Amino acid sequence: MLVGAPLGQNLQPGTNRSGALFKCPVAEADCTQVETDGRRPSDDYDDESSVSTGLNPPGKDEIKDGQWLGVNVIWRICTRDLHEPCKGRPSEKAHEQFGVCQAGTSLALLDDGTALIGSPGPYTWRGTLFVQTIVGKYLDRDRSVYLGPLADTPEPIDKYSYLGMSVTGGKFFNKTLKTYAAGAPRSHHHGQIFFFNKLSSDKPMNIVLIIDGEQFGSSFGYEILSADLNNDGYDDLIVGAPFYFGKDQGGAAYIYYNLRNCRTDTPCEHKVLYGSLESRFGFSMTALGDINKDGYIDVAIGAPYEGGGSIYIYLGGKDGLNLKPSQKLKAVPDIIKTFGYSLSGGLDMDGNGYPDLLVGAYSEDMILLYKTRPIIDIDITINSNELKHLNTSKPGCEADPHSNSTCFSFYSCFSISSAEGNTDKLNVSVKSKIIAETFDGYKQFSRVWFKENTTDLYSSFVEHWYPKKCQQDTVYVFEGIRDILSPIKFQVTYELVENTTGSPILNQSSVKVFEASFQKDCGDDDICQSNLILSATLPQLTVLADNEDLFVLNLGEIEEIMLQVNVSNFGESAYETELYINHSKSLSYIALDKGGGIQCTTIQSTMVNCSLGNPLPSYKNLSLILRFEYKEGTDDQGELHFYAFVNSTSKELSTQTSANLTASVKKQAEVHIEGYSTGHVVFGGEIKGEAAMEHYEDIGKRVLHSYYITNEGPWHVENLTVIIHWPWQVANDKPQGKWLLYLEEMPIIEGGECFAYPSYAINPLNLTGKIDGIGNTAESQIMPLRYPNMPDYNFTPASIPPPLTRRKRDAEFVVTPKEIIASDGKKRKIVVMDCNLNTAKCIEIRCSVSKLNKRTSTTIMLISRIWNSTLVEDYNHVDWVSIISRAQIQLADKSIEQDITNDYTQVETIAYPEIRQQEDAGINILIIIGAVLAGILLLVILIVILWKLGFFKRNRVNDPTLSGNLTRQSENETPLLGH
Repeated sequence: MLVGAPLGQNLQPGTNRSGALFKCPVAEADCTQVETDGRRPSDDYDDESSVSTGLNPPGKDEIKDGQWLGVNVIWRICTRDLHEPCKGRPSEKAHEQFGVCQAGTSLALLDDGTALIGSPGPYTWRGTLFVQTIVGKYLDRDRSVYLGPLADTPEPIDKYSYLGMSVTGGKFFNKTLKTYAAGAPRSHHHGQIFFFNKLSSDKPMNIVLIIDGEQFGSSFGYEILSADLNNDGYDDLIVGAPFYFGKDQGGAAYIYYNLRNCRTDTPCEHKVLYGSLESRFGFSMTALGDINKDGYIDVAIGAPYEGGGSIYIYLGGKDGLNLKPSQKLKAVPDIIKTFGYSLSGGLDMDGNGYPDLLVGAYSEDMILLYKTRPIIDIDITINSNELKHLNTSKPGCEADPHSNSTCFSFYSCFSISSAEGNTDKLNVSVKSKIIAETFDGYKQFSRVWFKENTTDLYSSFVEHWYPKKCQQDTVYVFEGIRDILSPIKFQVTYELVENTTGSPILNQSSVKVFEASFQKDCGDDDICQSNLILSATLPQLTVLADNEDLFVLNLGEIEEIMLQVNVSNFGESAYETELYINHSKSLSYIALDKGGGIQCTTIQSTMVNCSLGNPLPSYKNLSLILRFEYKEGTDDQGELHFYAFVNSTSKELSTQTSANLTASVKKQAEVHIEGYSTGHVVFGGEIKGEAAMEHYEDIGKRVLHSYYITNEGPWHVENLTVIIHWPWQVANDKPQGKWLLYLEEMPIIEGGECFAYPSYAINPLNLTGKIDGIGNTAESQIMPLRYPNMPDYNFTPASIPPPLTRRKRDAEFVVTPKEIIASDGKKRKIVVMDCNLNTAKCIEIRCSVSKLNKRTSTTIMLISRIWNSTLVEDYNHVDWVSIISRAQIQLADKSIEQDITNDYTQVETIAYPEIRQQEDAGINILIIIGAVLAGILLLVILIVILWKLGFFKRNRVNDPTLSGNLTRQSENETPLLGH
């Protein structure tokens, strides 16, 4: 075992904590340091000191202190060589070039002889990845050193990204071409994974894919691991984010399958494993190889700060990594800390054919080797010629011919096998147990007893030294039993006795059930030849496409699913006739609805067994109806399956003993939304400023909008969301507009909850309602009136301004009226306040309902005030103002089929000015014209009378002085109208 100690004291003289490499034999308790530095070649002329056989101090061109030798250790048998990928590259600008290279921070050796060297330091810690072939003949192999892009422009890799903290390679996109991956845990502050392909040797490698982390500061890409977890021929990728944090989570590991389907501009599909709080789960990872011999690679993931440290073992499979750990290794409390800080797996250290796991705990200067225990199978066989045709009238048996009771004997044998094929070296002790009838609820009392202990249970202990071991057991039948038709069932169980460290474990429970049957009346030859015919159907469901075995199930239409099975026997008596029904996991058996006294039981979770008779007589017809219920949330792939088959211990002549039914599962839920509102309101009166508002009643009339959501079924809907766009301000080109519909409170919903975005849009002025003398609000509740649905619209959420104080100039904007021809044929000037027309500013309100069952509904009530002053000030000259809110339904379950044309609606409130109402009730135009003419005529008559009386004639005094003054005034002054 090779262990790196990056802060260790090296054997080379003249160095201080430059790092060291230790070798640790498995058979010994301590490690020794490997000489890694100080033996300079004789042709090194940089150091003029003589070369001795001992270790020399560093040369003049070497800086060893703090070099972190051993920060990463990998091994392969090859010739000695020293790779310095940054040597000879530009370093005049120090850390802005290759001055701080930090090559070797991460390493990987691929199976094709390619070495990957992570170097997070170059170019201000952008980091890069060096790729070089190190295996093969020197003259034949590719000797070029490839590296990732480091140019300032274009700049896919930012400064301080630390690319190269982790490296790996694999067949991610092509089964024959390898791609190289490197983690950049600080890129964009959340971490990224970069994938590279080789180009020519004089050009940087090409970036083919970038995967982004999800959380700020999670160090996504601190550790990465590639392996084909599902044996599809493509390598998968596991990415550690040890600093991920959640409410009860600390650290995460992201699993990416099918990377060939990923694109940089869209998130890759993945699964996530989470660790416990502050555990740094994902800090270390390793591929274990196949530890359970199922043909799939297994993985270990470290959480070094979960207590003293923990390691989680995950098993691979056809669907990838099992998200539930199969095993958890924990540090010894209060003794070991940082257990799992580093991991190395995949190598068989003890030669038992199973890969082992090496664990590092750096704070204790300790490594621990976990050896995988061998996995074995126990194969059980039962041999006897006395298990058939028991005759209770005949005492004794071959093993005990003088017994007064009927008896029989059998041999129970077991053999041990291993996936490795070698069991000779396994020292195994086996404990066996045989139970007669009283297991798994088969019978309460047994009809037999064992010779050794006169009970229905017999146990023994056997040490296994040979490929196969057998033991004979003799069983006696109690006298006077009445049930001689049903078989006597036995269960034999073998268990391993763990008597030594590292002893094998069983792959699965080693249990076998067998039976002994009584003599039957089947004619002279005692051979019953039955002819069983089975047919099955789903009577409640619709047959699909003229195929009597294909059906359609609309979930919710029926409470229970009925399976009708018909069994007929057209041959001789069928003994121990059993009906088995294998069904999908999403179904649960309830009971037998019709069966004529037949009992059915559940075997495991997907099998139902019905005993049809012992015997089932000739020409007997049975019709059974079994009831099942559908369990939501299970993986049924959109189909339900029933496989029914019948058998017996008789010789079967028929080939029609089974039926296979399939039902296509559909989720249909017709959900629609309707809108209601206050029919109309009237605005008028004085104009009040925002500061004058103390109560809701000061704003204006109350306006109610209601949305009625109904699920007609037949299936229920979960996690339903209603998105409402609410016109709270008049639109303008400023952050704030004039108030329009002012919400008094958060919308009210039955069986759910609502949230506004932004939340301060709900009663932002903190107003209250007026209270009368008996504690009620002064204004009575206005019941909403039904308003017909309006045409469908495309919803585009308006931008929400920040909660700033509204300035007057922000509100100085008036929506331009438009003329329409009303139903009475007259031209009307109206204003429409609608977010879709950009005439209103809307907030978004999201109301969620956790579950809406079929034929149920829920209502969302929005209580608001129309801002009277806004309409009086700016829209008193129009015939009416139309204010529109909109709502849309969203279903979380996309598999539900429904009509989406009624998932949208809008509600309109019409506001009329008071002055317009007066004009509408005005006087006839002829009366107005007549009154004007009469007034003019009266004025003319009055002028004539006054003229006749001399009213317009004035007599002045003949005063020259006055006349002169008047003349001068007229000459020197200009009339006011001249200006």
